[in-house]
Amino acid sequence: MAGNGQAAERDYQFDNIRLLLIFFVVFGHLLESFAIGSLLYRFIYSFHMPVFIFINGYFAKFDPKKTLLSLLLPYLLFQVLYFFFYAALYHNGNGFSDLQFTTPCWLLWYLVALIAYQLILPFISTENKAAQGAILLASVAVSLLSGCGQGFGYFLSLSRIFAFLPFFVAGFYLRKNQKLLFSIRQEGGLCVSAASFLIPVAVFLFLHFDGAVTRNVLYASSSYGGGYTLRMRAGLSVIAFAWIFFFLRVMPRGKIPFCTVCGANTFSVYLLHGFLVRLMAKGGIFTFSPWLNVLIAALFAIAIVAAFGNKWVGRVFGFVFTFQWVEKIFAHISRVKREAYIDRVS
Repeated sequence: MAGNGQAAERDYQFDNIRLLLIFFVVFGHLLESFAIGSLLYRFIYSFHMPVFIFINGYFAKFDPKKTLLSLLLPYLLFQVLYFFFYAALYHNGNGFSDLQFTTPCWLLWYLVALIAYQLILPFISTENKAAQGAILLASVAVSLLSGCGQGFGYFLSLSRIFAFLPFFVAGFYLRKNQKLLFSIRQEGGLCVSAASFLIPVAVFLFLHFDGAVTRNVLYASSSYGGGYTLRMRAGLSVIAFAWIFFFLRVMPRGKIPFCTVCGANTFSVYLLHGFLVRLMAKGGIFTFSPWLNVLIAALFAIAIVAAFGNKWVGRVFGFVFTFQWVEKIFAHISRVKREAYIDRVS
């Protein structure tokens, strides 16, 4: 997810896209947890996280301090919180003896992936267009061929890190090619926009009715096998890149009251919504007809995004997980030492 800070000249279109994506994340997790809306659930999972990773790539800057404070420490903290939450909710686990950090708990794989992508930035950062193209093609090859390897799986989210790598690289290079972004947003008319919508829908439906869109394919957390093939991963990559093109063309670029704010605060929604979704799943509240269940899940998803993505929660997360409080403490200590030194020498 994106950070909670406000840039001097913020591109609100990306906030608006993030709002839609975080809604799909919460909605998708509700559908998954309650085993409802199978086709809709698979459709959402075919693109929402790759597009999120693309946006993170677009705003990525190599900053070891930020990686440590805003990604690694939140991962360690929430890995502990989710571990004990699961233990209490499902009455399993043997306390600290079962706690580990090499297999991220559920949705926390995303933080591990972002950490990994941050670490490779010095190796892919270049202004040379030919080099950018070569690196992007190499990332596509890594993504497709990584499924042939064995032993990645959920360990350190390696399977997903490799699978979604091209989206991060593409986003990172798009920031360096603003003329291309301008062209995507401006060139062509209604027909181009319609095609960018119909193509991913058509490819998804083809793969779905061909029996190719399984959970293993959508999660990208396992090697090829059991019907999961390189062709399926390539097909889903086409779907996700087509959606990126579509969102950049049609999503509003202006600030939308409340919606844009929630889109800027997706980090808090992402980390917190899992607790509520699991509690709801434990309570088994979706006992109506299939379509009514889906409608209720959508309404709950909107409420959760509004509750955890508003500006007040965003400010708290921005303060805590950019660790501004740590900087304030050190600044205060430095000021006290400086004043003490002045008092001694005066």
